[in-house]
Amino acid sequence: MLSMAKYIEHGLDFGCVDFPTPLAQVSKFEKRNNISINVYGYDEKDGANPLYKSEFVAEKRIKLMLLDGHYSWIKGYSRLAASDYGHAKKSK
Repeated sequence: MLSMAKYIEHGLDFGCVDFPTPLAQVSKFEKRNNISINVYGYDEKDGANPLYKSEFVAEKRIKLMLLDGHYSWIKGYSRLAASDYGHAKKSK
């Protein structure tokens, strides 16, 4: 794993985590940046499922999807969850 020096982008401090970032380091990132993070995975059988549920209480809260070692921001979790059950609206 590559350790990164203190690096700030978009007001977030990434200096407390390695890259690629293991789930075990998410809690350090939350506390350093005063942000609550929930991380989800996805598989064909079960759809979206929680991999890490934050116990850190913060005003800012985000949800991330972890696929193949890469984190992506989940903008609309309700739409993601609905797609697991075939309820997502189809765009025209």
